[in-house]
Amino acid sequence: MGSIIYEEYINRTQVEELLTDLVKIYSPFFHEDEIMEYVYSWFQKRNLPVKYHEFYENKITHFQGKNVIGKLKGQDEGPTVLLNGHLDTVQICKGWTKDPLGAEIEGDKMLWSGSPRYERWDNCYHVSSRGLC
Repeated sequence: MGSIIYEEYINRTQVEELLTDLVKIYSPFFHEDEIMEYVYSWFQKRNLPVKYHEFYENKITHFQGKNVIGKLKGQDEGPTVLLNGHLDTVQICKGWTKDPLGAEIEGDKMLWSGSPRYERWDNCYHVSSRGLC
C-alpha cells in the first residue's frame, strides 16, 4: 500500500535530479551559502512561502550563517509537522575513489561527500513538500 502512495506522488527521476543538484554543490560547514540559496530558490519556484533566518554564533566559532525556512499550509485541520535538517557536508579530502561531488548512482544508492554522515536526507523534505502540493 505504501508503495502505491509513494509512486502516485513522488517520481524517482525527480528525486534523483533534485538530489543530484544538491550533491553537486560544495557545502562543507561554514561554506553553505550556495546550497542555502539553491534551497531558497527551490521553494520560491514552487510558490511556497520561504524566508531566511540569519544567526550569529558568538561563543566558539563566531560564525554568521543562515537557515532556510519554508512553509506549506495544508488544506485540512490537523497537527503541524516540522521537517528539520541540515545541508552541510564533510570537507573533501584525499582518498576518495569516486568524485565526492559527482552524485554517482550505483543501484539504489548515490555516492557523495555527505554520504558518510547521511547528509542530503533533506531531499526528502523537498520531495515531501512537492507531494503535498
